[in-house]
Amino acid sequence: MTTTTTSTANYITVRRAAELAGVSHWTIRKWVRRGRLQAKQRGGERGHLLIDTTSLMDLLEQTING
Repeated sequence: MTTTTTSTANYITVRRAAELAGVSHWTIRKWVRRGRLQAKQRGGERGHLLIDTTSLMDLLEQTING
């Protein structure tokens, strides 16, 4: 999993990222594991996974533009 600690980044939940991307939450988690999306764990190792919105938008643009 790729993580980031930039405090200026905006983060959204896995569920919201899935809604925006039109995919399942499992797909979002898979993209994080494969390094395609940046994310951070909130609340430690077993905490909520938060998706970097810039990372998500970049991935969606790449997908659309081929």
